Formats: sequence, structure tokens, C-alpha cells
Amino acid sequence: MSLLNKWKLVKCANADTKLNSSARRIIVFLLDRENSRTKKLFPSHLTLANDSNLSVRQVIRALKSLIDNGYLKIIQKGSPGRSTSYKVIHKIHITHTKTKSNT
Repeated sequence: MSLLNKWKLVKCANADTKLNSSARRIIVFLLDRENSRTKKLFPSHLTLANDSNLSVRQVIRALKSLIDNGYLKIIQKGSPGRSTSYKVIHKIHITHTKTKSNT
């Protein structure tokens, strides 16, 4: 994913009112940790908490929000001592805005 597309995805996520503020912050760190060639992404909750200056519980809620709203997908569920593998959904989320009519 190009830097421009990552920026567009972050911009869409930040404008998405369905995402909580922690999810808006976490998407940046997920995109930063995603391997650009293989698209592999498996940061631990603790790593994301340290990156984002959020608690582990806030990170878990943020990840759930991103999954529920179509920004992130679980590839392989982790186990004790092994992180969950994620995939960032690279489609650009289009938000519809109301425009005022000039009447």
C-alpha cells in the first residue's frame, strides 16, 4: 500500500464517527507496523499500547472497533505467548456527507 493510500485510510478512519478515539489512534500504529511487502501484521496488545500510549484494555477495544467497522480483519487468532495476525482492509472507506442546498 502506498503512503498516499495509507494517508487516505487514516483520514477516512479519523472522519468515521462510528470509530472510538482509541481506534482512530491505533490505525496509525497498525499501518506503521504493517510489513509493506508481505502485508504481515502481528503486533501484541502490549506493543500497540506502548506505541500509542494507551492502556492494553483501550487497545483491545480499539481493535474490536476497527474489526467491527471493516478496517481490520483477524487472519489467525493468537494464543498465550503468540500474537494475533491481522490484515488491514485497504479499501478506502467512503463517507457520505450532506451538502446544503443554495435555496
